Amino acid sequence: MNIIIPIILGLIPLTQFFVKGWLFFGVSLITFIIGYNLFKRSSSKEFLSYSISILLSQTICTLFNISNTAIFVYLLITAILFFIGSLDLKIVDNLKNFLKENKVNLKEWEFEMCYFGYGQVQAKEDIEHFESAVIGIGKEGIAFNVKMAKNNEFKKFIKYNEINDYGMYKKQKKQDYYGYAPKIRDMFLPSKDITTLHKPYLDTYILTIQTGEEIYSFYENVKIIENLVKIIEENINGGNV
Repeated sequence: MNIIIPIILGLIPLTQFFVKGWLFFGVSLITFIIGYNLFKRSSSKEFLSYSISILLSQTICTLFNISNTAIFVYLLITAILFFIGSLDLKIVDNLKNFLKENKVNLKEWEFEMCYFGYGQVQAKEDIEHFESAVIGIGKEGIAFNVKMAKNNEFKKFIKYNEINDYGMYKKQKKQDYYGYAPKIRDMFLPSKDITTLHKPYLDTYILTIQTGEEIYSFYENVKIIENLVKIIEENINGGNV
């Protein structure tokens, strides 16, 4: 996606020259939701450009004294959230670049943010040690990129014929009310996790992939895990091995 689009959408603070109060808040919030959904499948450049454009536009409004403190704080927080989103998407960009270096066609690939753990999950407490990661699945195989210590990353590409076993299974996890950290989408859209806050335990779904003696585990929302398993099955059963 061209960065011109996020830059243009990021000019929404300039509408304060014509729109004031709650009307501006409503219009800008709708624009930010649209922007998030447009750029969440793109690269970190779109989110970063969006963040910078919002911040610069609001700075202009502040210099011309057409804004107020509440709006400034609101837009500053929004710009920061999109900046954080750009950092989250950087790991996706790095995985895509890694795959391109390995001559992989990314046309029909799907990428999902998730949590990664090395080895089989024996107890629910093991999930607490999972690292932030991104997993990608396409016709050629499966790839993932994991954030490591000191800003390092571990990337791996697995062809379907290298997979000995895979599957999805469930673990129960005790609800952690105080450790709940929403994703950036939850700042703009209702969180899926809100509906589970009354439950003492959560059903955690994990995708496990085994290659030789290596076992890789991925933890995320059940719908995402189910979709990943479905794609793996389609490619393995479809002969892409």
